[in-house]
Amino acid sequence: MFEDSKIEDVIDKDFIYIDLRSPSEYKSSHIAGALNLPILDDDERKIVGTLYDNSQVEKAKLLAVKYASVKLSDFYEKIVNLTKEATPILYCSRGGMRSGVLFNFLRSMKIPVKKLHGGYKAYRNYQIEALKKMTEEIDFIVLDGYTGCGKTHIIEELKGLGLDTLNLEKCANHRGSILGAVLLSDQPSQKQFETNIFEELRKRKSNLVFVEAESIRIGKLNVPKYLFDKYNSSKRILITSSLEKRKERIKKDYVHDNDLELIDTLKNLKKRINENLVDQMIKEIENKNYDIVIERLMMNYYDPHYKSSNKTFIKEFLNENSRDTALKIKDFINEKNKM
Repeated sequence: MFEDSKIEDVIDKDFIYIDLRSPSEYKSSHIAGALNLPILDDDERKIVGTLYDNSQVEKAKLLAVKYASVKLSDFYEKIVNLTKEATPILYCSRGGMRSGVLFNFLRSMKIPVKKLHGGYKAYRNYQIEALKKMTEEIDFIVLDGYTGCGKTHIIEELKGLGLDTLNLEKCANHRGSILGAVLLSDQPSQKQFETNIFEELRKRKSNLVFVEAESIRIGKLNVPKYLFDKYNSSKRILITSSLEKRKERIKKDYVHDNDLELIDTLKNLKKRINENLVDQMIKEIENKNYDIVIERLMMNYYDPHYKSSNKTFIKEFLNENSRDTALKIKDFINEKNKM
């Protein structure tokens, strides 16, 4: 009932992870789906850490116990309720004092919990190696094409049809273009980005995975090079779409009463294209002429940055409706696999 469990023994099983680290540690990176119940909050952790750094170890331990003791009844109640759903697994940074103290307390109360051996560090080490191995096993099919042709929407539809997908933009919380952060919250850390990728691929049902063509950098984050190299050299499907449909999709994705955010983002383009052109586009946004701005962005930024030369495509699909296109891709792949 009471175990110090290795991550490789529990990763694919139905458990509830309880992250006992401080809120800032949790925000930086955590096991997907983990609940944060901090033994020490950020300020408390800083005070205790300073005492440790100053070799006042016993004083630091005493203070940590004091901080933790006032939270025990609340933690006990929450974790007992969680055991009705699944077995909780406690973890801290390295599987040391923070998780050990609460684990021993709950064990003494006969509560069925586990503790993650090695803590988050063990999970992170496992995840790094497992993601590399997964990448080697997977056959990617890459959806390629101009911005606005609906690649991301098709990926979502393919997932809805039961096919395995990797949505890198979702993992990065960024659309991968100059306007990629518009209407979105902050991107995750690099560690959490890689965790998000790992979790998507870990849940796949096969080794055939659809992914959108992405550069190695998505906003401030980097796709692991081994993963980028693998899908960048994989089979490609070309997605095309009419100019009007592309404009419609871009407008739907980016324009929602957020003119100030659009203008601030466009200002970053002054380093890449003609400043006068950017100023003109800003004026058009102020006048609500979004279609003009979108068309100029496609002509002067998006399309010139897309290079299809030297690429080989196994099939081309005109995408006017993402659901219909996804169905056609599914049928095409099924027929191809029968050959």
